[in-house]
Formats: sequence, C-alpha cells, structure tokens
Amino acid sequence: MANLRDSNLTDYIADHPCVTCLNPMELDALLIVLLATKAGYTMPTDLNTLVDATVCLRCYTDTQLKQSLAAFLWEQNASQTTNAELLDQAKCLQCVDPQTMKVLYGYLLVLGLTPLDPT
Repeated sequence: MANLRDSNLTDYIADHPCVTCLNPMELDALLIVLLATKAGYTMPTDLNTLVDATVCLRCYTDTQLKQSLAAFLWEQNASQTTNAELLDQAKCLQCVDPQTMKVLYGYLLVLGLTPLDPT
C-alpha cells in the first residue's frame, strides 16, 4: 500500500502554493520537467532526446494516446487479464462524471509515483 499522505492532493498545493499562479502552459511544462526528472532525465538538456523518443506518437489523437497508455499499463499490470475481465472491473466507472475521472487520474498518478512504504 502506498504512503497514505497522498490521500489529500491539496496537501501538496499547500506545500507548493506557487503552482496556483502558473498559466496552463507553464503548468504543463512544470509537469513535464518533474516527470522527466522522476524518469532520470535532465531538463532542458534531455529535451531533444525526449522529443525524438516520442516522435511517432505526435500524430496520435487524444484517444489514441490514451489507448497507447492503456495498452502499456495493461501489459505492465494485467497482461494475463482479458478485455472482458478488465471492463467488468471498470463498469462502475462508466457513470462517473468527467471531473471525477480527471481527479482519479491525478490521484492515481500520485500514488503510482509514490514509493511504497516498507513497513
């Protein structure tokens, strides 16, 4: 189980209130820098490397990008699970409003990037 401090994302905003002053482009750029750093890249030094690594994905639609991510996560976490089994697990999400889905993405991203508590 992940560190439960992550259960309240507003705690992080309180720790770094400057994020509330960023415009959408600056916020996206900050997220890319922080995710790149987490992945072992140094920005701006490795920007061209990252851009080159993703060149084949640039013409994907938003749906295709989500499909690619879903396929990756499926392979990493549930490769022996069928589409029907996963959709059965996901059926409760079919009625969730778009804002809640965004919140779930963010929350689960935080949990996924948080080292597991060894205790």
